[in-house]
Amino acid sequence: RGALLIPFILLLVFLGGFAVKNAPEDVAMVIVFGLLGWVMVRYDWPRPPILLGLVLGGIAESNLFIATQAYGTLGWITRPGVIFLGLVMVGSVAYAIRRDMKRRSAAAAELSDVRDVSDTA
Repeated sequence: RGALLIPFILLLVFLGGFAVKNAPEDVAMVIVFGLLGWVMVRYDWPRPPILLGLVLGGIAESNLFIATQAYGTLGWITRPGVIFLGLVMVGSVAYAIRRDMKRRSAAAAELSDVRDVSDTA
């Protein structure tokens, strides 16, 4: 089934990429992002962050420009919502680092227990 289905899907993907603006550069972008996705699958990297960045990047940039114009260069940083989100991000990173350190110390303790048992046997 895949031998019949995959070429048809690839044809539709490339036609869809070309049909948007009738530009061959768009087909090249389809190939580039296809290769990027393949590399990410091959090396077990998550793909949703790239998708979120592509979808939300333009929106975030325009809103950053609006906030900078409204509150000054760094004035928007003192807003309560921004402070809350910043604290949530710092807390998330700190939690992830702490969890990773606990896992590593537990793995090291388990490894030393295994070495102690093998040394006594």
